[in-house]
Amino acid sequence: MKKGTYAILAGFTLFLAVVTGSCSVPSDAVTIRGLTPPDSTNCTYKPAGDSDVFVAIGTLDLYFLNLTNLRYIGGVQVYNWMPDSTPQATVPIITGNLFINGNDVYAKRAYVTIRKPSEKGTGANFSTISWTVELSSNQISSSQGTGSPTAGLVLFDLIPTNVIEQIEASPFAPAPGESTRTVVEFYVQFEAAGGGTVYSNTYQYSLKLCNGCLFPSYCCDTTDPIDVCIRKIQTSCTSCTWGQDSLPACSC
Repeated sequence: MKKGTYAILAGFTLFLAVVTGSCSVPSDAVTIRGLTPPDSTNCTYKPAGDSDVFVAIGTLDLYFLNLTNLRYIGGVQVYNWMPDSTPQATVPIITGNLFINGNDVYAKRAYVTIRKPSEKGTGANFSTISWTVELSSNQISSSQGTGSPTAGLVLFDLIPTNVIEQIEASPFAPAPGESTRTVVEFYVQFEAAGGGTVYSNTYQYSLKLCNGCLFPSYCCDTTDPIDVCIRKIQTSCTSCTWGQDSLPACSC
């Protein structure tokens, strides 16, 4: 299936998702809804409901690269619009055959690119990094023919540690105390249970790269050596995703 392109409106840090009607989406599509943050009470990700909050503009603090195993985790919410298939696919098991829906899909890999917002061509100042992420075959059920899609979660390291190391060495890496805007574009490849490959739309995501903006330096005395400062933060601050999207919760 040909990949479509769906743009997002990135004007606020968080926005409330609005579900579009099924009449505007092909019935053979799997579409990306957005990225959801983890539940702050237990740091877990879950498939989103229609009224859940999505991250519209992310933040990645490169300062954490040398302090933690920094990576940008994507809780990617998707919709499977495809109806039940006829006939259904079968999987042999010990007691016979297990009948499954041929339009259930399994996430296989994500194709990701990061670039500066205004740079889509080539030139002396053009910088872009592209990579592929292998996924763990998250299953997203079909829409059951109801006309309403089935929501699912594809959780993976959208920007792995090794790519962040490349970003830090790139021309658009921010200096200490500074920040820069980038665009992350990605789409996900799925395999249908009944055979065949399905690609999602290409999703554009605004990501601010900074160097120290999410580090809670207010916990430290100005005379503290950096290792003492870090120990204070590790004992008095908590975060589901260090260096990603928000300041840690600190009691210092």
